[in-house]
Amino acid sequence: MMGVNETQDISFDNSGDFMNWWFETRLLRGKALEVFERYYSNYLRGFNGYLRKAWTERHLELDRELEAMENKSNIKIMDLGCGTGSVTLYIAGKLREKCKVFGVDINEARLFCAKERKKILEREIGFKLGCEYIESNVLSFDEKRKFDLIYLEETLHHMEPRFEVVRKISSLLRNGGTLIISEVNAYNPFMQLHLFKKRGLRTVTKKIGKNGQAVLYGVERIVGANRVARLFGEHGLRVKSLRYFRIASSEMGRFADKHGTDLLQIERRICKMPFLSTLFSVHYNIVFSN
Repeated sequence: MMGVNETQDISFDNSGDFMNWWFETRLLRGKALEVFERYYSNYLRGFNGYLRKAWTERHLELDRELEAMENKSNIKIMDLGCGTGSVTLYIAGKLREKCKVFGVDINEARLFCAKERKKILEREIGFKLGCEYIESNVLSFDEKRKFDLIYLEETLHHMEPRFEVVRKISSLLRNGGTLIISEVNAYNPFMQLHLFKKRGLRTVTKKIGKNGQAVLYGVERIVGANRVARLFGEHGLRVKSLRYFRIASSEMGRFADKHGTDLLQIERRICKMPFLSTLFSVHYNIVFSN
């Protein structure tokens, strides 16, 4: 186990290096480890190579926004649908005392894992992180709370009712703030077929919340980037950038690594072609400002 005097091994230079540290050190135990391994089961058979590069590639827009904030202070950030807390911890470690990051999720087990990871990371780096985990539905947030950056990674397609959620998220963004949404590409017919086989036609269901009340839940209800742009545009947000990325599966990535193929470079070339990127990309990142 690493000690405080070995903090150089924990890299906040990019999200891929940061995640790789978690996979290699394996410091989690018990329930937290079970949740973590279930959440990241796709990556446990090998994260280095393509998957590590693809993870970094996915967070390029986030990294750019964090770099732009390095000369600021008292920054408030929301990681909405934070899961086991990876992005929350990464942001808090990167900006340190300049920010306060709120990781928000409705899944109690994942938040438990996130809190355990925070304890471990603070122990290893030797200082407290400016982040907090909150078990909450975004619709219950006080609109007086404003954030400089709101980040959603594969979260919007679970949030219902959609129009109300979009209005709420827009209201929580401070003037001059940034919203980053990383989502599954609904224009990809192969993804649509995969999700149809997984959940059928039912894209909205109900779950029982902690208070015993039924809440709406989107079942992989993915939506295209243009639709997302229109939804948030109705609340005064304008698109700063849109990028499609990732074509290969994890298995294809590991196969390419095994045969010495730089699959990410091939994907980048394809994603520069407008029609092909829209049709074949698995994900897109769309960035808004108000």
